Amino acid sequence: DVIGSGAYFEVVPDDRAALAEAAEIAAGWERVFDRLAGFSEAKGRPILFTEIGYPGFVHGPARPWKWAGVPADAPTDLVRQGVAYEGFLKAARGRPWFQGFLLWRFHTSTQGIFPWEYALRERPATEVIRAALKR
Repeated sequence: DVIGSGAYFEVVPDDRAALAEAAEIAAGWERVFDRLAGFSEAKGRPILFTEIGYPGFVHGPARPWKWAGVPADAPTDLVRQGVAYEGFLKAARGRPWFQGFLLWRFHTSTQGIFPWEYALRERPATEVIRAALKR
C-alpha cells in the first residue's frame, strides 16, 4: 500500500517564478518533502505522486495547478518548465519513503498543443526528465 497524492505544490513565491533556477526550486521542494516525510512516517506508508506537472507558463514553479482562466497569450517559457522539473527531480532523489511519480500530459502528438499546456513531448523538460531518470 502507498499514499497517493497530487504534487501541485507552490515551491517558489509568485514573484520568483520567472527567475528561479533549479536550486531554488529544489529548496522549495525540500520544504515540501520534509513535511511529507513526517506524514509518511506517521502513517507507515510510502508516498507516490499520482500526478505532477508544470505548465508552460512562466508562473509554473509558483502555481503549477493554475491553468484555467490564464489568458492564452500569457507569457510562456518552455525552458522554465524544464527547470521546474529539474528542481523537483533534484529534491526527490534518495528518499526511501518516496516511491515515485506519474507525469501529467505526455501526448502522443504535438499537433494542437499550445505552449502554455502541461505537455512534455518535444520540449526541453523531456530531456531534463530523461537525463535525471538515467542516473
